Amino acid sequence: YYRVNYDRENWERIIDFMTTDKFKSIHLLNRAQLLEDAFYFAYSGGLSWDIPLKLGDYIKQERDYIALAAFSNALVNYLLRYGEWYYESRKAKDSIVFQNHTLINTVDSDATEFDLHKAYVKSVLGDVIAHLGTSSRESDTHLDKLTRSKLIGYHYTYLSR
Repeated sequence: YYRVNYDRENWERIIDFMTTDKFKSIHLLNRAQLLEDAFYFAYSGGLSWDIPLKLGDYIKQERDYIALAAFSNALVNYLLRYGEWYYESRKAKDSIVFQNHTLINTVDSDATEFDLHKAYVKSVLGDVIAHLGTSSRESDTHLDKLTRSKLIGYHYTYLSR
C-alpha cells in the first residue's frame, strides 16, 4: 500500500477525465484511492486544496459505495482535524482550503469556513442523495443501504445545523 502524488498537470488531467461520463473506466478501487491520496496530500501540505476539491466534484455522478465512502471519510477527517468550532469561528474569506474554489465568491461576508464546507458538500452529494433517496426501497442492494446510511448519517451529523 502506498500513496501517489502526481504533479499538478497530471492531477488536472485526472480531474478532467474523472468529471466526464467515462470515469467508470477507472477501476472503482483506483477512484477511491485517487480521492484518498488527493485529500491526504492536501492535509499534509503536499498538494494545493483546489485539487481534491475539484476531484471531489466528480462524486456528483458516482454511485459506488467504496468511492463514496472514501470521499465521505475525507470530509469527516477535514472536520475532525481541528474541530468544528475552528471552522465555525473562521471567516470564509480567510479559508485556506476554499481560497481557490468558486464557492468563496458565492457566500456573504459573514459566512464561515464551515458554511463553505456545507455548501461544497451539498453541491457534490446532493445528486447522490437524491438518487439514493432517504428511505429504504425493496429494490435496494446491501451496498445501497450502506451508502445511504453513510451519506445520510454524515449529512445529519455535520450539515443539518
